[in-house]
Amino acid sequence: MDNNKKLSVELRYDPVRPASYVSINGKDVDGGDIYGFLYPVRGCALQAWLWESGSWPGLRRELEELGRDEPLELVFMGRECDFKDVGAALVGAENIALSFKPWEWDYQRPLSEVTVQLRDLLDGKIELDMSFYRMNGAPSRSFADLFPESAQRARALLETASATSGDGWIAEVRTPAELRAARGGDGCVKVYESAIGSLENLSSLRALTGSMQRSADMVVCVTKTPEKQREFEAYAAQFPGPRPLFTWENGGPPAEQLLKKYAEPLGLRRRVEAARGACQELTAVRSQKKELERQIEGLTDSVIHNSREAGELNRCRMALRWIVQRGGKLDKLTDTASQLSASLKGDKNG
Repeated sequence: MDNNKKLSVELRYDPVRPASYVSINGKDVDGGDIYGFLYPVRGCALQAWLWESGSWPGLRRELEELGRDEPLELVFMGRECDFKDVGAALVGAENIALSFKPWEWDYQRPLSEVTVQLRDLLDGKIELDMSFYRMNGAPSRSFADLFPESAQRARALLETASATSGDGWIAEVRTPAELRAARGGDGCVKVYESAIGSLENLSSLRALTGSMQRSADMVVCVTKTPEKQREFEAYAAQFPGPRPLFTWENGGPPAEQLLKKYAEPLGLRRRVEAARGACQELTAVRSQKKELERQIEGLTDSVIHNSREAGELNRCRMALRWIVQRGGKLDKLTDTASQLSASLKGDKNG
């Protein structure tokens, strides 16, 4: 191949979805083409498919087959921590020239805006129209006052998804049964020595990465003592390919590495999904519109006997007013949240 016509491949990686996008010589590869380059792994975490795994040959071999052993340029667009792993997987590949362009999909800004607006909708007060009665000092209520159950569920979604660290981002496996159950997962997992048993059973950890949804360094093996840690590490080093991370019970996990690579994208993904769920909780109260109108009509046509009935009439009026007045803002917010969510679940070609 003429060096002036060297094959150029651009690989762009979004760790939040996760998803990979490819262009060859400036032309995007169709994400739905089953014969397209890297098609089988486009929806997998990058680190899960950089190296050989089962029938998957790994990135280096895929590139060599694409270039037919001729010189090839690979431009990686993404985070620096992911680029370092790409470089490690291509060590020794003399025909592949690797370069880096920083790039990250901007989920944070629109997500923060959606979250702020959601909280405004939950807490912002709406006043009852008292102009008919020529009265001042109209009562006011928030969505949380008018629809407490829906508000509670929406808040729970936002609060639960706001954490990017702690128990929510790394699963703990302490028994052989839990180890078997974890095979189909796709997140970070901490496997204790009690789940593995003997040193010879260390190979059982490979089953956690067999689905190509979890990479080797998303698995942390926790031994009882530092001596056992060194023993397990030495045993694992005998086998080729990427290996799990090792620590011992009082040594602490390699949290910084895992947080940056995996917990932060997971946190963003959860926050996007939570924001959409919270929007759905607010939108769902529209189904109460006809019932509120019926209740208002019934209370208006009857004689108000006490403050409880008067308070219920006012509540129904304000709830109906919230649905009518906040509908436009809620629709725009829901569209933004849905677009963010679609970017996580939609066309892999971006």
